[in-house]
Amino acid sequence: MDIIYKKPLKQNSPTILRKAGYIPIRDRKSGKESFVLKIRGDRYPRFHLYVEEEAEERTKWHLHLDNKEHGWGSKRHDADYDSPEVKSETERLIRWMKHFTQAKEDTPPKNDQDKPIGVLAKLFG
Repeated sequence: MDIIYKKPLKQNSPTILRKAGYIPIRDRKSGKESFVLKIRGDRYPRFHLYVEEEAEERTKWHLHLDNKEHGWGSKRHDADYDSPEVKSETERLIRWMKHFTQAKEDTPPKNDQDKPIGVLAKLFG
C-alpha cells in the first residue's frame, strides 16, 4: 500500500520511521535500503517499507506485510499489500507523518494505538 504525503516533513523519513519502531535494513544484492517493523520476535512476519523521496514537499512510502521469506528458486515472497493489518499500520504511519509536519516538539504521538506493536513494545509498553 502506498502512502503519499504532500507536505514537507520537519524530519526526514528514516528518523520518523525509527521513532515509529522501524529499523533500517539493506538488501545484500541490490544495496537498497528499506525499513522493517517486526510483529513478533521472529524475522517474519514483519511490515516492510520502502521510502521514495520524490520532491522536497512530497514523500512516498511503499508498505507491505512480509509473511515469510521467499523460498529457493522463487523470486516472489508471500506478502500482503492491502490486508486489514496493512491498512491499520498505514493509518498509524499517517498519524506519525502528520505529527511530524505539525508538532513543535520532537515527541511521538500520545495515542496508544500509535505505539509500535513489536515484542519490545509489549514488554516495555
